[in-house]
Amino acid sequence: MAVKDLARGFKDSIWLGWKIDANWTDPWLFAIYSVIRPIAGMLIVIFLFFVGSQVGGYSDPKYLAYVFVGNTFFILVAQIMLSMGWVIHEDREHYEVLKYIYMSPASLYVYLLGRACSTALMALVSVAISLLFGVTLLKMPIDLLAVNYPALAVSLVIGLVAISSFGLILASVALLTARHSGGMVGEAVSGIFYLFCGIIFPVSALPPWAQTLSRILPLTYWMNMVRNSMFGAKPTEIMNDLGVLAGFTAIFHLVSLGVLKLADYLARNQGLIDITTEH
Repeated sequence: MAVKDLARGFKDSIWLGWKIDANWTDPWLFAIYSVIRPIAGMLIVIFLFFVGSQVGGYSDPKYLAYVFVGNTFFILVAQIMLSMGWVIHEDREHYEVLKYIYMSPASLYVYLLGRACSTALMALVSVAISLLFGVTLLKMPIDLLAVNYPALAVSLVIGLVAISSFGLILASVALLTARHSGGMVGEAVSGIFYLFCGIIFPVSALPPWAQTLSRILPLTYWMNMVRNSMFGAKPTEIMNDLGVLAGFTAIFHLVSLGVLKLADYLARNQGLIDITTEH
């Protein structure tokens, strides 16, 4: 397939993802919803932090910033996992277009990446809104002028590849599973990352077996790199996390390609491309 056709398929997949996520309501209403949702989620975590601080009699502004940054950037993980865990079921059984995607010149791999990219773009808007709200109105101890933006940009690019790779694995599994499991799987996987990748508390607080699991998850190093970049770390302070993140991301992306190829083969042979599993 020509590069031009791949690029067009990728662009159309992004456009379709946007239309599905946003076209159900008035654009202005959707814009308001897109602003309120990340702020509401952030406030819940901050309120829980303050309640826990009052009960425990301990409050550390640095730890509040730690929790704030982790929860804010986790929006990317949560939204992509939920979207990719559901996209196959939605296209196959709700809109009933998956079979037409298979018959079209478009690559299923490129199509799924486009859908993940569409979700990532909207999630990045939510991340930006949460950061601005937290820093300007809630006075989070973060200096936006001191942020290492080049390192943050690199971490976001590699991190989004890692997150999308896990999303591809979820979508691949969805080719072989029933519809009623789609949403729950995405939430369950994002919950695993939330617990084991240092989102709201340091990995060192986990039991030894959980720390071992955390060390083989690329999102652990991604979150370290994001935090260090947000707090103005120098390049030498993030090189180790960058190298490990890039290595694990490459491995998991290759695994996701293999899982997608296997699931695609099994789905074709078992006649699951246009199956209905909602009942």
